[in-house]
Amino acid sequence: MKQFVVRQGLRLLALVALGIVVGGGGVISGSPSPLAAQTLNTAEWSTLAANPQRTSWVNETTDPANMHLEWTRPIDAFIPMNSQIVGAGGLIYVTTAGGLIALYADPPGGGNSIGDVAWRFDTSMPLGNSPSIDNGTLYVAGYDKRLHALNAKTGSELWSFDLAGAGYSANPLVVDGRVLIGKPRRFSSTPSGRREHRGKAKLLWKYNTGSPIRESAAYLNGTVYFAASDNRAYALDATTADPAGSLRWRSAVLPSEGFFSYWPVVYRDKVIFSGGQAYRQGQDPGTSSVACAAPAACPYDNYERLQKDAIFGPAAAGSLPSAGVSPAWAQGKKVKDYTLVSDYLARNPLRRTTLVLNQTDGSEYTQVVNGHTSYAPLALFHTHSGSSYPPVVDANNDMVYFKHHHLSCRGRVQHLPGRRPWLEPRLGTLC
Repeated sequence: MKQFVVRQGLRLLALVALGIVVGGGGVISGSPSPLAAQTLNTAEWSTLAANPQRTSWVNETTDPANMHLEWTRPIDAFIPMNSQIVGAGGLIYVTTAGGLIALYADPPGGGNSIGDVAWRFDTSMPLGNSPSIDNGTLYVAGYDKRLHALNAKTGSELWSFDLAGAGYSANPLVVDGRVLIGKPRRFSSTPSGRREHRGKAKLLWKYNTGSPIRESAAYLNGTVYFAASDNRAYALDATTADPAGSLRWRSAVLPSEGFFSYWPVVYRDKVIFSGGQAYRQGQDPGTSSVACAAPAACPYDNYERLQKDAIFGPAAAGSLPSAGVSPAWAQGKKVKDYTLVSDYLARNPLRRTTLVLNQTDGSEYTQVVNGHTSYAPLALFHTHSGSSYPPVVDANNDMVYFKHHHLSCRGRVQHLPGRRPWLEPRLGTLC
């Protein structure tokens, strides 16, 4: 049983969003919906990661000193770990293995309380990810191979669209009048003549990557970005009239265990992809077969220890990797020189897990550090699935925040100051 917990200051009230994109697997397609593009600077969280650019940032503040448990709600069915709670119109929506549950965040009266069940939409198979809500319509897809459109207030089904040969595992996004959704398996035609589709949705185009798409996608200015299981990133023209879809670019093969969870993040003229390390844990071949920095460390039973020794050497936990550099960050927090992480990735390029690509052509962002070509100075800090956490973008202050492995504060949030040369090896730390 899952325990659903809401803390004061985090409730989602009267949220309205405009977006839908899904990464599901092998084919990306578009179907129409009367929606407008969502702007980046709203206080809405009605789709995964808040908006089509997946910045996970809204103009909403909370008071940390006033955070406390407000209510709980037991949820019997499993809640997918790659999903988020989203909200709109006074309701919050919880994706589960048994369907979708809507809870009151702002009850209309009539004896209802915050956290009470407003309605539920039961499914025969688990839902794959968070829903997206726009103009009173909720869109969600799941392992029943269908995209569902529901009345967001009542939960009644408006229509469903059967496009896939297997289940969806990603979040739908609606942008510029289209629902963009990935397909788990190849298909050659769409059953647009069925009664539930007629006048509701029709296939506009489909693009076949030849490989499953499991993570959610991102969108900006007519282009949809996603990664497939062939370890390549793709950019497609979301507005094309070509039934076969229109490829803007396909990246080179990216070094990662795969792209199974989360989403790319659009920041400035870059798209940031969160991958995972490709080592078997405590196995040979795997982390146990890597030469140890010190005999006492052998063999490595996990990638985190391997990475720590390779970057920081014998330095003790709690020490800082370098002296602070000027200027300091907010509230006097230190800005650290992370050249040692850039050096590490220059020596071990196949170990990079945060991939920063240029929006224009899909080439990877690189920089010269100590005379060597290197990459974004970000060491892996990951979930149990092995995927690194996607960053958060502060659109107001032009900063991007990452979960990052730090010797003195493991896994704390750090930022890259946007006004400096982008992704230089200096990070502010919340230690």
